[in-house]
Amino acid sequence: MFKKGLFLIGICLFYMAVFSQSVKFPAFTDGMERKSASVQFDNDTYYLTDYYYTNGLEIDLILPVFENRKVMQVLHRDDSQILAGLSLSQHLYTPKNIRDTLIQFNDRPFAATLELDYFVEKTNLINNLQWQTRIRLGIIGPSAGGEAFQRKIHQWIDSPDPNGWEYEIANDLIANIDFMLAYPLFLRKYFKLSAIGAVRAGTLFNDLNAGVSLQAGNNRIVTISKDKKQDLPFGKKLIPYLTSDVSVRLVGYNATLQGGVFSGFNHHVISSKGLTRVILFSNTTLGLLWRGVSLDYTHSFLTKEFGEGISHQYGSFKLKVFF
Repeated sequence: MFKKGLFLIGICLFYMAVFSQSVKFPAFTDGMERKSASVQFDNDTYYLTDYYYTNGLEIDLILPVFENRKVMQVLHRDDSQILAGLSLSQHLYTPKNIRDTLIQFNDRPFAATLELDYFVEKTNLINNLQWQTRIRLGIIGPSAGGEAFQRKIHQWIDSPDPNGWEYEIANDLIANIDFMLAYPLFLRKYFKLSAIGAVRAGTLFNDLNAGVSLQAGNNRIVTISKDKKQDLPFGKKLIPYLTSDVSVRLVGYNATLQGGVFSGFNHHVISSKGLTRVILFSNTTLGLLWRGVSLDYTHSFLTKEFGEGISHQYGSFKLKVFF
């Protein structure tokens, strides 16, 4: 009865987050299995829109072979559990009108990124303090392949061909490092509320983030215990889980809006004065775990990123296999 009640509360929180337009924080891996592979597909057409952050594809691989102790020996302690992996991702950004053949100077510029990231996650087995370090390397601009990918997607769904990619932000280097932290404020068997913080610095994003995160579900998903070996409950029963993050972001620099650090010429970018410096951002995820496979859906919302922009929402489907 308690589990059912908690899940119903989680459903209510989900709809509150969606319809009240509360504000995704960079989420930590659900559970602490050291071997997994996942694929995530982001798109805003789930909400009948096709602009701003319009499409994303991310493939993650977590394996013990990526746990380089020489790199992590300063941060690694005996009372911590570590995950490490690689992430390959592509993200596409467009203005509101992708039918116009002219530059839309009062709107978001076309941009695409292609990254290969290395990330390390650590969970303290005593107090459940979590952190993640992510090193982002890649490219922003036409070489990221955003135009070809969006045109192909529009062919598949029989949608009009997008225009304006010839005015895309110029090629530039992505070299970013992100630090994220989650400190549990309230911890129970099936529920965890954490304070969260992050700093991102480099040629792609420069910003500070702070907020709160909620997790609800099976206790071996929500918490890590030093007394027991951490194994996710891979059984015949479907196990629901919920996460919800709400944060405020202080923006210093955003290359998808302002162009790269090293590129000399861009057809159109948002000026520094045109940026919105304070943004509210949220993700709410509902998922199911069954026999070593999880499937979840995330609703994301963020307030406007530049002066003449508007708020935006998009959805993400993620399939993850533990092995």
